[in-house]
Amino acid sequence: MRNLIRFVLVVLLAFNLSSVSWPGPVRVGAQLNYYQLADPIFKDVYGKGNLQYGISFGYSFEQDLHPIAKRSEFYLEADYFADQGNMTVTKEKVSFSIMSLLIGVRLRIINAGSFKPYLGIGGGAYFFKEDVPARLEDVSESAREIHVESGMYIAVTKRISLDLNFRYAFANAEPFKELIKLGGMRAGLGIGFRL
Repeated sequence: MRNLIRFVLVVLLAFNLSSVSWPGPVRVGAQLNYYQLADPIFKDVYGKGNLQYGISFGYSFEQDLHPIAKRSEFYLEADYFADQGNMTVTKEKVSFSIMSLLIGVRLRIINAGSFKPYLGIGGGAYFFKEDVPARLEDVSESAREIHVESGMYIAVTKRISLDLNFRYAFANAEPFKELIKLGGMRAGLGIGFRL
């Protein structure tokens, strides 16, 4: 965690000292979110939710295009979520993790000075793993994901903005022919740098 904070501070300082006078259409960012899976069995074993870490890359069309295209941003995102818990009967320790790779589009609804609310939709893949000591092998599979989101960019400087984000994801998997709802609610805060 300390290394992540140091990295963010160094990047922030580098962009503030940059001689570029106007931000470009490319945005790189990092997020810290709270993720809560929808599956009731997961909640019994692991609890309500845990922190999720992510990085993102976005591209905005800001040239003289159609008004909707000018307010659109395409993004790529990678997130990591992990949690530990105890089996409900045997109380054995178990661990669970999800690595997600996502792509999507956001539409800025209005440009209200420093505040830019948006709506978004996207999809991708979840790669999940569960380690249960009683099993001879771990569960390690993938699932397709679709999400809808809303949020707001808050400009701090010309090149730096905060990203308040709320997302709901839909993703189901069936290891051992049992349905697991990997989707759920995510809320968090990110920081982005315009290049």
